[in-house]
Amino acid sequence: YADRGGRLWVGTRAGVFRSANEAPHRFERVATGELQSFAEDDAGQVWGVGTAGLTLLSANPPHAIVSATAYASGQRLVADRQGRLWIGTRGDGLVRVSRGNGVAVDQVARPGVSSYDVVLAVFEDREGNIWVGTPRGLDRGSRGLIDSQPGPGGGITAPVQAVAAASDGSVWVGTTDGLHRFAKSVRGA
Repeated sequence: YADRGGRLWVGTRAGVFRSANEAPHRFERVATGELQSFAEDDAGQVWGVGTAGLTLLSANPPHAIVSATAYASGQRLVADRQGRLWIGTRGDGLVRVSRGNGVAVDQVARPGVSSYDVVLAVFEDREGNIWVGTPRGLDRGSRGLIDSQPGPGGGITAPVQAVAAASDGSVWVGTTDGLHRFAKSVRGA
């Protein structure tokens, strides 16, 4: 992961490593927990998620904010424009972490609400919609509602591996069956 300052963050089984300021080709270990997805919030804080829970990596020393026992292991992490963190888990669906006076953890997409409880991809588009890729398809969260995309009868049912946006605002979805594009007008955003 590359943060806004250009530093690289790499998660391994041996811990999390960050490129050194003075020598970007050198790395220093900043945490021992196994983390695999990273995000930077609007305040410039770098976060990581994985079997070690949700960890604030830019703190000195880095420390877990939400214990790994609070939800199934996280595998995808996104910081949205409202300061919330979205965690795609390996069994508890989508988890939203809000900070302020303390930390609030909400299980947003739980079994039976989203297309599946294992999350493979999480992405925020420029309108603030949260897109969630699962082994059974694609969900989109907008204004607190979770809907399968693109809709009844035409939905993506293959595992969604990646979600990204183009400069025109369209959302591209990579699945095990191929590539799908959602134009802004189709998304209703």
